[in-house]
Amino acid sequence: MNKATLYFGIILLLSISIYVLYISNSQKSDNNNFNFGAFSIYIPENWKKIEYNGMDSYVGGITNGKDSLTFDYGWYSYNFSDEDREKQLFTTDTVNGKIALITKRKRKGNNRNLY
Repeated sequence: MNKATLYFGIILLLSISIYVLYISNSQKSDNNNFNFGAFSIYIPENWKKIEYNGMDSYVGGITNGKDSLTFDYGWYSYNFSDEDREKQLFTTDTVNGKIALITKRKRKGNNRNLY
């Protein structure tokens, strides 16, 4: 076997491997995994993706029609400084190596979007 045939075989094998990996990842039918680009999240089947138009950050969320979780991801994300601390709970945490500001209303009810 000469070198050209060996190199061709290696390149062909690598190409087929990359193609198979690409196809297997792009055709996953896992309805519980929502990919938001910056992150992905596994959620129950009855939840749906929400898309919003952010001006200078990526804004979106998930909902089941009753409860909703929203996010504002980016350098210029809303910082919640104008929100009433008497009506909301705030905390910071690290999620996948990134600092996250998490807020939740203290009382249940029909809440407006926070951004």
